[in-house]
Amino acid sequence: ALYPERVRTLTLTNCEVHNLWPNEMLAQFYGGLKAGMLDEMIKALATDEAKARELLSGVYEDTGLLTSEVREAYFGPFAASAGRCEMLRGFADWERNRAQLCDSAPRIAKSKAPAQVIWGDADTAFDRSGSLEWLKKNLGGLKRIVTVPRAKLFWPEEHPRLMSTMLSEFWSRS
Repeated sequence: ALYPERVRTLTLTNCEVHNLWPNEMLAQFYGGLKAGMLDEMIKALATDEAKARELLSGVYEDTGLLTSEVREAYFGPFAASAGRCEMLRGFADWERNRAQLCDSAPRIAKSKAPAQVIWGDADTAFDRSGSLEWLKKNLGGLKRIVTVPRAKLFWPEEHPRLMSTMLSEFWSRS
């Protein structure tokens, strides 16, 4: 939104949309982050395979993808120190983050960059119908919206071939 000249195309997958978040699940997560209650959970996500699979089953179709390498890459940096856990708490400031996103809406609406939205329809973190409706009305340059059946939040990671095919196809037409 701030530097439209730097954007040739835009692809959004399941994400925060305007003021339509957080839902109850995310509000609890952000509240736990802010209160420092999730520090131990972050450590468990980095080091405990069974716990990670249990905690992330709502956002992954196949928690078998949560290998030690993946868990270490995602959660290891935050689990490494109290200071890094403190940095993660900044992510929990959803009120400020949402305000920044809402403030960018007029610039997003003016965008001329060809845009597509590819949304996993089994996502429990973000409101599919409300988000897609808002994007249809407010995302300048929107060319297409595709929903991926049974796909959860991290579907691009779980289905990289599908994602790369859809990106290549979109780029070749844009």
